[in-house]
Amino acid sequence: MNRPTYLNILMAATFLFSLATGIISFALVFYVKQRFNADHTMIGFITSGQTLCYIAGVLIFSLNKNTHPRYFLGFSALGMVVLVSIYLIFPYWRLTLICGSLYGLFMALFWPRISGWVSWGLEGKNLSKTMSQYNLSWSTGGIISPAISGFLTEKNIVSPFVCSIIILLSVGVLLAVFSRIYPEMKKGRAEIRIAREKALSEGESPADTDPEIGTTQMTPLRFPARLGVVSTYILAGLIIFIFPAYMRETLNYREGTIGFFLLFRLLFSAVGFIVWGKWKGWHFRPKLILLNQVFTIAALILVARSATTVPLLIFFAFYGFNFSFTYTIGQFYGATGTTNRERSMAIHEGIINIGIIIGTFFGGILSDKAGMSATLSVFTVICTVLLLLQFILLVYFRKTGRLIFVDKLSGNN
Repeated sequence: MNRPTYLNILMAATFLFSLATGIISFALVFYVKQRFNADHTMIGFITSGQTLCYIAGVLIFSLNKNTHPRYFLGFSALGMVVLVSIYLIFPYWRLTLICGSLYGLFMALFWPRISGWVSWGLEGKNLSKTMSQYNLSWSTGGIISPAISGFLTEKNIVSPFVCSIIILLSVGVLLAVFSRIYPEMKKGRAEIRIAREKALSEGESPADTDPEIGTTQMTPLRFPARLGVVSTYILAGLIIFIFPAYMRETLNYREGTIGFFLLFRLLFSAVGFIVWGKWKGWHFRPKLILLNQVFTIAALILVARSATTVPLLIFFAFYGFNFSFTYTIGQFYGATGTTNRERSMAIHEGIINIGIIIGTFFGGILSDKAGMSATLSVFTVICTVLLLLQFILLVYFRKTGRLIFVDKLSGNN
């Protein structure tokens, strides 16, 4: 099935939004350090406040099931522009903390809505392929953003934010203009599902022979997969928001070099998203969920022993590739069989941010009080406990017969 025009527009909006928010996230760490002499705890406060507001926004906005996503996306970009502009014009710590936190509220208008929108009417191989393209779109923005942000930050601490404001405004304009040009941008969930079912019935896609097409049963694999997402984002919260300051202060890397390391991580994440989108052999394989969690724990152990360039590059490559699989399986198993994709994606985003809160808030406090090595040791224990919970859940599902449906789809019957 050829990809509809409106999906191409949404992929472009996803890339631009990810680029803008990635630039802001990277620059914010150094902005608050330079303007307010912030330590790791203060950085943890502002990023955790942002994440808490994001979770609150996901919960609140998920109650609205009737408003078309395009309105949420435009309002999200506009609100973020206003908040970033406020703390740039009035550089006071408390105001920056408040605006930086509320920034998460407006971000919650974007990600769950657009990820639900692009998956409307899809199951099985079509769902996996389209979500892989979506993940590649936002991860490509993420690949470029740290390098751009690091370069601009070295020149002027305000310039990354100005660049992001321009990009966010372009997202709003893009969506507004194309919503008027292309009527399909205004179609609802039911209309898109019917159109795709018609296309399949007319044989426009070889995917109509996929046994996963037409799946209406939700899979219990979403529960252990989501525990894996929490683990991966505990490490992500630390790596994205706390570790750059540690690399600058303790390992003496410059902002541009730190941006390159983060770019390297996202480059391997993008490679992973391509692999998981093209290869469907991982679909409904419970053991791979456990193996993925083992690799997350291995990444924590690896970064604890990385202080020079080559080991750090190996860590970022390894973690980036493993991250892409965790994100993909959490997203895929959460969306499979459900018609309310916005709710599914909202849960996915909420779980992501639980991990980020642990990684940023507690990671910031622990690294200030006990050091980075002790922080990584604590997080390794937490992720090991989550691995045990995943194992217990899968054993329980197997004994109660809840994996029979999964076995049929994977061919293990």
